[in-house]
Amino acid sequence: MDPDIEIKKEALWAISNASHAKNVALIFKVVEFGVMTALCDILDMQEAKILLIALEALNNILRAGKDMINFNKCGGVNEIALKFDEMDGVLKLENLQTHPNVKIYQRVVAIMDEHYGLEEVDENTNSEQA
Repeated sequence: MDPDIEIKKEALWAISNASHAKNVALIFKVVEFGVMTALCDILDMQEAKILLIALEALNNILRAGKDMINFNKCGGVNEIALKFDEMDGVLKLENLQTHPNVKIYQRVVAIMDEHYGLEEVDENTNSEQA
């Protein structure tokens, strides 16, 4: 077994636990330590169980960013969602829509809809239709 994969799995459990803390300050501190890079790397894996945990942690972290906007009543931008997008995280989410596990597809669509206002990609839709 690849030791790098095992390390990534252990890191994911730590990220997941921190994301469940519901403490926005803690989540922001974890983001400062570079957790989004680790999550992006994990989204390249194909193991369904790992991806589902990563997607749940990602959703929790993105919600913390949204909660901070609501708390500050600044009507600003979710900086965490923006950072994730800049790291090609949204592209990785789009790619996961073709994963054979339907739960992963559903979770990805929900995350994209909630945090980016994006709808699912329908490969059968003709883009030239008005």
